[in-house]
Parts: sequence; C-alpha cells; structure tokens
Amino acid sequence: MKFIYGLLALAASIVVSNAQSCEIGVCVKEGENCDINNYNYTNNAIVSINCEYGTFCPSSSTVFTPVCTKLSGLGEVCGNGFTQCGEPYTCRYSGTDSAGNRMNTCAMPSYLGFGESCNADYQCGSGLSCNNEVCSLLPNVVCTNSGQCPFGQWCNGTTVHNTPVQCQPLLANGAECTDDDQCPYNTYCGTKVGDTSGKTFCQSSFNKNQGDSCASHGSRYVEPTSGLRYECSANLICASNNNTCQVPDIAVPAGDCMDASVSCPYSFGSQCQCTSTSQIKTGSCTQLPLNLNSNCQTTVQNLVSCAIAHECPSIEYISLGPDSCIMKNCKSELCDNNGCVNQNVGACGNQPVYAVCSPPSSSSVVLPSFVLLIVAIIALLF
Repeated sequence: MKFIYGLLALAASIVVSNAQSCEIGVCVKEGENCDINNYNYTNNAIVSINCEYGTFCPSSSTVFTPVCTKLSGLGEVCGNGFTQCGEPYTCRYSGTDSAGNRMNTCAMPSYLGFGESCNADYQCGSGLSCNNEVCSLLPNVVCTNSGQCPFGQWCNGTTVHNTPVQCQPLLANGAECTDDDQCPYNTYCGTKVGDTSGKTFCQSSFNKNQGDSCASHGSRYVEPTSGLRYECSANLICASNNNTCQVPDIAVPAGDCMDASVSCPYSFGSQCQCTSTSQIKTGSCTQLPLNLNSNCQTTVQNLVSCAIAHECPSIEYISLGPDSCIMKNCKSELCDNNGCVNQNVGACGNQPVYAVCSPPSSSSVVLPSFVLLIVAIIALLF
C-alpha cells in the first residue's frame, strides 16, 4: 500500500500507412448531431468526433440520429442504450420499479478502504466486505493484498519462513525490502544508487538523477491519480531501453507533420492535427498534455502529504470517487493544482483536470419510461 502516485500511460493512436495522416477533432455540443457520417472530410484525415465534456454519443444502432446526450449522475438511470454514467460512476443493478422492471442506476463502487464506514459491499474496494457498516475482511479470511490491511501495514501475502499470512507494520525507510508495499508511504523498494549487491531498499520517491538505474514500470511519467511508484526526478523518465533515468526526447517539432520527415512525439500524447478541414495538405503537432517539471513533483508530494495526514487508503486498491477519503480531505491538492497536466490540451468543453473533480450532477432520478418519452418527443435532448 502506497501513496506515491506515479505514472500514467496516455493512450496515443498511431496510424501507420504509406502516406502521412493528420487528425481532425470535431467538438460537438450537447444536442447536436454526433454521427460520424455527418462529417465528410476526405484526403488523409482521421476524423475524431468528440461530444463536449459531460455528454456522450449514443450508438447509431440505438437511435436514428444520435446527438450528444447528457451523461447520468449518481443515482440516475443508466444502461438502457441511450443513457450512460459519467466518470467516475458505473452502472449497476439497483432493484426494480413499481411495475417490476429491472432498474440500473449510476453508483460509485470500490471507493472505500479498510476501516471506513459503509452501507453496502460494493462500496468497499480491495476485495473487502461491508461488515457491521465497516469495510473489512470477513471473519477467518486472510489478506491477499495490502489494501486489506489497516493504515500503516502491509500484507505479506505468503507463508514463507513459517510466517503466517497476515498484515504487518511497514518497514522503515532505508530498510531492506522485496516489494513496494513493505515500504513507508511515499517511498518505493528499489536498488540504491551505486549499490551492486543486488539488494533492494526502501527509498524516498523522486530520488534518482539522470543516468541512475531504475525499474521501468510500463508507463513513464508522473500523474497524481495513478497508483504506481516513481524513482526518477520529475523531469526525467525511466528509459525502457536501458532502465536508467533519462531526459525524454519530447520536443514538439514546428514543421509540417504531414511530411514524413516530421514526427510528433505520439507516445507522450502529441498528435498531428490538420491545419484545415478542407483540401487537407498540412498538419501541426499538438502541445503535450503533460508537464515534466518540478511543479509536477511538488503537486504529487503535496497530495501525498495530505493523504498521509488523513490516513487515506491508497488508490492502488480503491477507486477515486467524490466521497473517497482523498476527495473529502485533499480535493484542493488534487483538483486545484494541475502541475502535472496541461488542462486544456485536446479538451472538448469545460473539462476538469481529473473527472472525479467535477462528476456529472444528479438533480433527479430519471425513470426509464420518462426517458423513452423524452426520446420519442425531443430526440434525446436530456
């Protein structure tokens, strides 16, 4: 269990073809047509239809003419083809209505950790159950991950050396370790700089400089809502080719990216965006959606300090929801500081840095029959 929010892998679609391609991102407002066939761009353009933040585009198989439709909020109806939950909510069965029809509504699952008050099992993360209104393990059940342990402890997860499976106190910073979960919050288990023994020790995050050895963990750069650890200073990445901390080559070229000689840093979230929507001949690389600098490192450390002070469960084992410990106690540290993210890059509508910072509102619960009436009369305008 750990509070270092490490690395986020941004999805970047790379199109490989004989000719260079650029992307046209169409931002569609609520109530407007979002059928891709309504946008007839040609040449080497890849068209991306994006409904403005807080809305979605129903499948054209569900309605004749799909329009961007308001996402459902907490407690609102979902799962009937033309309603969908907004992040971070999910659609789950909630019973039946007065006519006996199945009801699905938006809920926030797995946002509570060990020892937190609950009303139902689905609210508890990490495989915990809601027992006597507290998230915990069932009697006589041993832990399988550190999210099932009290704050300040980790689950050994095995019976090695005749030690029973149980929650144990975290090790001290600097102690020899074998797993990140054994170490204090905001530290990681890794090799020390210059140590050739092959042993690993608990160390403070962001403690390695350019050229120091590191362990690559798939994604490579800092993002506060991820649950992975980070070794290198915030302006560096752990290079996968040699597992050392290096300055990333993320310069955004100024030339025409429709020219094969100009390549945007796709793996870091940049795209080749068309400079026009007709007679497409040129494109330009978009700004990166992330920041690799000391501001990001400070953002992460402030958030971690707040989470530790309030003994919040690690988001490695729970989902980050509006009523989770971090959002109740550290919302400003997460939502009011976008030191790691360039907020407006690629945004369509008034998009927050993280979805949990501004979830869809739930002014009322909309019944299925009423939704069907809305669809029939005003073509999905919610």
